[in-house]
Amino acid sequence: MIKTYQFDSIIQENGVIMLPKHMQPLQRHHVRLIVIDLEPSRFDSVTLLTEITQKYKMITEEQELSIDEIYAQREQSHERTFVFD
Repeated sequence: MIKTYQFDSIIQENGVIMLPKHMQPLQRHHVRLIVIDLEPSRFDSVTLLTEITQKYKMITEEQELSIDEIYAQREQSHERTFVFD
């Protein structure tokens, strides 16, 4: 008789996959294992805060556009086209 079980676990550094407590009776049983590697959670607070901080730092380091300079360039350039309906 074949029984199927589904659970989530983290593989430890030494390669051990811990079974949930309700599956402890399966110790010493012959089992077939299919491992599905899920992407690491993006909701890791340290990683998320680091990404936000880096994006904010990049934004604050950008040079600001000078509005006065943009208007001065527009006045010098007479290539503006006007479209009337």
